[in-house]
Amino acid sequence: ELPILDAGKDNTNTDIIPLTEVAGDDGTDSTSVYVVSFGDGMVEGIQNGAMEVEDLGKTDSGVIYRTLVEWLVGMALYHPRAATRLWNISTATAVTA
Repeated sequence: ELPILDAGKDNTNTDIIPLTEVAGDDGTDSTSVYVVSFGDGMVEGIQNGAMEVEDLGKTDSGVIYRTLVEWLVGMALYHPRAATRLWNISTATAVTA
């Protein structure tokens, strides 16, 4: 079974992968699909050391607790065919005869 995930929206409520990418015909009615194989020797998450967490205590107002989290993370592509992009997929309404 192959899961299909929607990338969702960013912090400004904008689609991360929009349906308004510039198409091959210079229109703005296309999108992309990304296919990724996660696992050993494919695409993996990496980190540079352990997560560091520091309790900063309450703010001066005394109603908000603050915590500083530092975690150096990233992704690594170990196999050249572990990730790909299919682009210029039309999002225009299909016309039928």
